[in-house]
Amino acid sequence: MPTPYPPRIAPARGIVLLAVLALVTALAGLLSPLTAQQTAVTGLVRDDVGNPLPGATVRLEGEDGRTSVGDADGAFRFVGVAPGEYTLSATYLGYSAASATVTVMAGATSTAVLVMQPAPLEVEGITTYGELTRGQAQALNAQKNSPNLKYVISEELFDLYPDINAAETVQRLPGVSIARDQGEGRFVQVRGLGEQFNSLTVNGVRLPSIGRGSERAVELDIVPSSMVEEISVTKALRPDMDGDALGGTVDMVYKRPGSEPFLHLDLGGGLNDQQSEIDSWGQGIVSVSGNAGTRFADDRLGILVAGSYHDTERGSLFESWRYVEDEGGELSRHRTTDYDVGRKNMGLLSSLDLQYSDTGELTFAVNWQHYLEDEIRRLAIYNIGPLTEQRFTGNRVREQDMLFAQLAGDQQFGRARLEFQGSWSQGEEDWPDITEFRWTRSNPMLAGLSDAEIDDLGAMSTFNGVDAPLTLDYAYFYPTSVESGQQSAGADLTVLAGGSGNSSFKVGGRFTSADRTYLFSSVRSTPTDPSTFTIEGGTFGLPEVKFDDPEIGQLGLSSPLTPADPRTNASSYEAEERTLAGYLMNTTDWSDRFTTMVGVRVERTSHDYLQFSTGNEGEGSYTSVLPSAHGIVRLDPNSQVRFAVSRGLSRPSFRSLVPVDVVDEEDLEISRGNPELEPTTAWSFDLMFERYGNQLGFLSGGLFYKKLQDPIAGGSYTESVGGTQYTVFQPLNGGSATVYGFEVAAYQRLSALGLPLFRHLALNANYTWNHSEADFGSEREREYPLPNSPEHTGNLSLIYENPNAGFTTVVAGNYRSYMWEKFEGGQLHNDIWTGSEFHLDVSMRKDWTRGLSTYLQLNNLTNESDREIQGEPSESFSRIHERESYSWWATLGVRVTR
Repeated sequence: MPTPYPPRIAPARGIVLLAVLALVTALAGLLSPLTAQQTAVTGLVRDDVGNPLPGATVRLEGEDGRTSVGDADGAFRFVGVAPGEYTLSATYLGYSAASATVTVMAGATSTAVLVMQPAPLEVEGITTYGELTRGQAQALNAQKNSPNLKYVISEELFDLYPDINAAETVQRLPGVSIARDQGEGRFVQVRGLGEQFNSLTVNGVRLPSIGRGSERAVELDIVPSSMVEEISVTKALRPDMDGDALGGTVDMVYKRPGSEPFLHLDLGGGLNDQQSEIDSWGQGIVSVSGNAGTRFADDRLGILVAGSYHDTERGSLFESWRYVEDEGGELSRHRTTDYDVGRKNMGLLSSLDLQYSDTGELTFAVNWQHYLEDEIRRLAIYNIGPLTEQRFTGNRVREQDMLFAQLAGDQQFGRARLEFQGSWSQGEEDWPDITEFRWTRSNPMLAGLSDAEIDDLGAMSTFNGVDAPLTLDYAYFYPTSVESGQQSAGADLTVLAGGSGNSSFKVGGRFTSADRTYLFSSVRSTPTDPSTFTIEGGTFGLPEVKFDDPEIGQLGLSSPLTPADPRTNASSYEAEERTLAGYLMNTTDWSDRFTTMVGVRVERTSHDYLQFSTGNEGEGSYTSVLPSAHGIVRLDPNSQVRFAVSRGLSRPSFRSLVPVDVVDEEDLEISRGNPELEPTTAWSFDLMFERYGNQLGFLSGGLFYKKLQDPIAGGSYTESVGGTQYTVFQPLNGGSATVYGFEVAAYQRLSALGLPLFRHLALNANYTWNHSEADFGSEREREYPLPNSPEHTGNLSLIYENPNAGFTTVVAGNYRSYMWEKFEGGQLHNDIWTGSEFHLDVSMRKDWTRGLSTYLQLNNLTNESDREIQGEPSESFSRIHERESYSWWATLGVRVTR
């Protein structure tokens, strides 16, 4: 195989970024002793067993009632405090209030630890506590105290659900839907905007996309939920966030060392029910994960290590139908594909935090993920018009590797706070073997079949009276590889303004460099004698045979399966993108009831691209000004209204910008990139009401509206080449689109009803109605929504948690309505829609002794399938286009916690 072409990113750039980080770190260390001369009050908020309570609200009585919101470790800080005696009070949803008295001396730092007790949930004299209490309290406090609109789900809560990867966990949040592959969640869609419009970040840093077809979108199935501590979805951008997220930003926070030593082990095994007719590899599931952490050096140094391994064997059945007429029901083709898929996902995580002074901290995290997929695809095609039967065997191997490292720091300087971070990530997706074999024969028996009989044809169907074998048409091999990298470095400085400290200014910047190399090559070879290799009807040949296996040499091919250098292929390219961003923002508590956050972000993006085969180069740049304003009006201590106006962008895909000309001489068509593409921009407007109850109840409801400008769509025009007219297809900016709707969400413990029967039950529900309108040109006879934009999404979960019996059960339903996907051909009814889906999942857990529990997880009990439908499903004309069925799966496991 050809050696992958090295990425263009210069090693020196990474060295420069590391040098900048080292300089900032050294500066922080040198200046940290100066903070000892500042008069300050610091402290920690903990629960009754020593766990930090992040996001707690701490009030310094007097001093104009200054407040501080605790960080992820439960730490808070007040600076510039006049000498005297003060009372600190802490509030936290789900916990009783706590207070402490501190005496402040001039030039000194006073410390306090506030210990909070879980607020008991009492029903007719019965008091209940539970693990879910702390998890839900963390999530709700993070939501309530966030200066902008976001939803948060913590490990304690999402760990109750039977979700394998991060995509499946995120789908439980309001306004989020996912796209699946073989039943497993892969891409995330937010508020009706497809995966390319959303941002995926880890510890606040965006990950590069490494999928060969995903471009900007990141496949979340590479990230296991077991390594994540918290997931949030931000739907209104702040100035200090990357602007490339029109729909929303999904941020995953990796696990970090806790305040006490801990050890978690999880071992599970299970079974996949198969829809396929052929089962070569089995139906097993193996899942192993664990993490451990402790602290050293008087608790100043914390270390965590984690690992995960997930192995699953799936079998699915994919079918497609094609028809003779635009609206007629007569079948012209039925295709059925039997899949055997084996997937292995492995990961390692190491996290370290160092509190090098009372006011400074460094954190470091490194994560490696490896994903291996091996697939056999057996495809049978029954062509009714020409009366031919075709059979394919496809053997595919896909490997993904992702390495992510981040160094971050947090240093207080009196009334100022400096935060800095640098990250490096490198990912690769390699398809070292995609090999296909096709056989064909005439089959006159197809002429006498009714549509119902054609519809019943499967992968193993045979025909009495057809004796001729299927002969080999060709062998096809097309290896592909993608390399993507990203390096970033940035710093943020927050300065408190005014004597009361209720206003702050924040300024910062970030430089990001991303690169992508795409390599594709192919070779197709036909046998010199088609009778050299034949198969009988109802069978498939050469399963698991790779391009270089000995069996290939026995096929009598006219040429070896050795593709040319991928850099000679018109589709291969490399690209590099650089973004320099800066922002300024102000957050002000005008009173206890009103807070605003306003600011502006400016991003300068430049890019250059190269097509290997021709040497064609392209470059471009643009500047984006992204203002935003957020506000919170607190109606009472537990009720508030949020509003936000923000502007964001969505950058064009790398592939669409590359100056590639792919010429089809037979159809006289040219596919061409467009380096002049501008990003899609949008104004977003949000209005949301939130109510937080005393028993960890939560209710929200609100409206949203987005106006998109310059969406990217496919355009076509004619061009004369050497006197011959070609049709050129090229992505172009133009038109506009709108998205608007409303969403509601609620979490409520049913013990609030006062009935003992419901004292252990909780309800978690959300619903989003979304409407989008897009301008696709005057040639379309009707108005279409944006692609992959469902009108209805919803979740309904019933949670039973009985701490006295040590038993927890979650029954979770997830619904997504049908959505428009694409145009296919020029006929009126050839628009393709994705069918609606309803997934029902169940999880049960039993705690036997302290630290030992068993669990059972059941997924897709509704046997839902992925469907494509020709014609809008709600109209009088629609019919099945494609369907992938993958059935249910179950996992049984044991957990140990120490």
